[in-house]
This record gives sequence, structure tokens and C-alpha cells, in this order.
Amino acid sequence: MKNRMYSETPVQISIKKFFACEYLLHIFNMKSVHKKRTLMKINTFLFAIVVLISFTSCSKSENTTPVPPQPVVFGTILTKVYEVDTTKAAPADTINRWSFTYDNLNRLIIDSFTSLTTYSGSIYYIINKIEYTGTDTFAYRKTQRAFKGSNFMSADTVYYKFVNSRYDSDTMVFDYGLTFPPGTARNKFTYSANVITRNFQNWVPQNSYTATEVQKIYLTIVNNNIIAQRDTIVSSVNGFPQPTPTIFTTNVSYLSNPNPFYSLTASYSNGYFRIPGIGNIANRSYAPRNLISQQTSSYGSITYDYTFRSDGYPLIARVNNNQNGTSLKTKLLFVYR
Repeated sequence: MKNRMYSETPVQISIKKFFACEYLLHIFNMKSVHKKRTLMKINTFLFAIVVLISFTSCSKSENTTPVPPQPVVFGTILTKVYEVDTTKAAPADTINRWSFTYDNLNRLIIDSFTSLTTYSGSIYYIINKIEYTGTDTFAYRKTQRAFKGSNFMSADTVYYKFVNSRYDSDTMVFDYGLTFPPGTARNKFTYSANVITRNFQNWVPQNSYTATEVQKIYLTIVNNNIIAQRDTIVSSVNGFPQPTPTIFTTNVSYLSNPNPFYSLTASYSNGYFRIPGIGNIANRSYAPRNLISQQTSSYGSITYDYTFRSDGYPLIARVNNNQNGTSLKTKLLFVYR
């Protein structure tokens, strides 16, 4: 029985009383038949009381209140994402894999991307390390290293500056090994209503190369999500103007479900689409707050069909990607902690 102290129980006490009474009756030498019959009645009566007390004490100490089921608590921080080619069988179906590492403030500090399909005969790796100042939630520096197999391909170091929680500017020092001399690039952003202006300069002293760009990003935003975007650009190379087409347009439809990629890119995101999709982590692209159901752009279309957990976070995203003249059907598998 529950909640009972390790002392004499009511049953034990009652039994002791029973024998004490019987002992007292014998002291008075109740030897006659009438007295014996009376004693039997008393014994029967006392035994009934003992049974009643025992039953009552057990019933009172037993806790029969039902325990409600405990709610399931889900983790919402991504640790891994697998991209699977639905036209292939395991283990050859996994084509890309992302892994994420966080500090004790749940800030992303390392993400690694592995392309398990061969790139010029070798597997392709990208490792990003993100650093912060104190407890700031915006990154101040990111270093990226890319490898093809065991061979070094490129190294980038980007320094970020945020002002009033907005992406103000960045400076990137890049090294592409033997394929291109080291250089420097800088972006400066200004904001006016729903228009972002990006002023870009890129220079490679060894090649006497200087390029400039002025990009205008026109946004239509509803519920903190970009539903339409149109980009134009004016550029020049070594002082010579370049063609100025509209370089990118997109229209996006959303679900109300949260996008787990959003928290990964929030620390360094410049707030507009560079590449379509819910989050192209390998290219450090912007990820919207909510999950995309469909997106059309200058590159083509991409649609998503999800399987959700009970809290609305995705477990699986089935992707139908028709862009740049190619069609690919994949699945994204999300792992959380």
C-alpha cells in the first residue's frame, strides 16, 4: 500500500488489542458454558472489527487517482539534414548531408556540407566556422574551407557588420588556390521601405581587376515573409559598363509552419533570396521564417510536400525541383535535438 510509514499497521495494532482482550478475559476465569459462549461471541465481534479496520485502512491509503499522460516535448534545433534522391536505392540514394554544431547559447558555430555524389571524380566538402562577439546573436566572422576529396579548393573569410539588427556590410577575403589569385570583396547595404540597395566592389590586385555593382532588390513582404522579389543590377568591370538585365525575379507561397533553416541563417542573413528554396545551406542563402509550399523564379520552379510532427515542424520534405532546364526529385530528412 502506498504512502505507508514503516511502523505498526492498523491491522497489527488491532490484532494486539484482540489478544490483549482475550488475555484479560482468561484472567477473570470465565469457565462456565455461558461465559464460554459469551467469549466466543466477543471473539467473533472483535475479529469482525479487525477485518473492517484492515479493509478501511487499506482503502484510505491506496491512491487511485489516474496519472495524466505527460506531453511529448520535441526538440526544434536542427542537427542534421539528409538529401535523398528518390530515384535511387539505399545507400546510394543519399546525395547530400549537412551537420550542425552549436555553442551553449544554441548559436550555430560549425556547419559542414558533404556532397556524396562525385564532383569531378571526388566527394565535395564545405566546412563553415561561425564566430560571435560575447553573447551577441549576430555573427562577426565566418571562415569557409572547401575541399574536393583531400585536395584544397578554396578558403573564404567573411567579416560581418550589423547595425540596429540589420545587415550593414561585409568584407570577404578569398583564396581559390591555383585557379584564381587571392582577392577582396565588399558589400554595403542601405534600406528604404521595401527596397534594399547593395553596393559591391571586388578587386584582385594581381590581375589589375576591379568590378563594381549596384543592385536594387525590390521586396513585397507579408507576415515577415518575402512573397515577391525583383532584382536589377548596374555593373562595371575596370570602369567599363556591363549589360544591366533584371537578374532575378521570384514569387513565393508559404505554409504557416516554421522553417527550421531560419534559425541557422538568422545570424548572418542579408534578408533576401539569392537562391530559391527553404534554405540552401551550402551557399549560405537566406531562409524565410515559414516553410515554402511553392516558389517560381527566373530559374524555374520548386515545390515542397511535407510530413510534419505534431508540433508543426517538418520531418520530411519532398522536393520537386525544376530549375535551369533540369528536373530532380529529392527528399529532405530533418534530425533535431
